[in-house]
Amino acid sequence: MHRTDKEVQDQGWIDAVLKKALFCHLAIPGDDEYPCLVPMNFVWYEGRLILHSSPVGDKIRLLKNNPHASFAVESDIDLVTDTNVCGYGMRYRSVIGRGTVRFVEEYKEKNRLLKVFSEKYASYPVDNFFQDKLDNVAVLVIKPISITGKNSGYPL
Repeated sequence: MHRTDKEVQDQGWIDAVLKKALFCHLAIPGDDEYPCLVPMNFVWYEGRLILHSSPVGDKIRLLKNNPHASFAVESDIDLVTDTNVCGYGMRYRSVIGRGTVRFVEEYKEKNRLLKVFSEKYASYPVDNFFQDKLDNVAVLVIKPISITGKNSGYPL
C-alpha cells in the first residue's frame, strides 16, 4: 500500500469493518483481458467472506473457470469539504482482500451460512431453509490469503 500511514493490519479493526459494511465489490477474472467487478451482499463469518448468488449466470460460470477473486468493502464513508476545492477529500474505513472461491455444496452447511445472512440483513433470523430454496442458491466462501485495512480521516 502506497499510503502506509493509512494501512491497518489489526485483525480486530478489520473484522469490525467487515461486520459493519453492507455490501462488497467482488473482482473476478473475466472472459477477456478485463476483470469483472460485481457488487454483492456478504457476511464476514469465522474469518471468511460468505456470499450468495443465483446458481447460474456469468459470475458463476467465470468463477468455476477461475476461482481466484479479490474483494473490497467500505464503511463510514463521508465527504470532507473545505473552502478550497483542493482541500476536499473522503473519510472512510475500507478492507481489501483476495483468495480462492469455494462453492458450498452440502445442504447443512448452506443452511447454516444462509442463516448468518438472515441475521445480518433480515429483521428476524431464519433457522431452516427449505431444500428447494437451497437447491436454487449458490453459497460461496472466500478464506482470504491476504487482507488489509485502510483508514482515512478517522482515529484508530
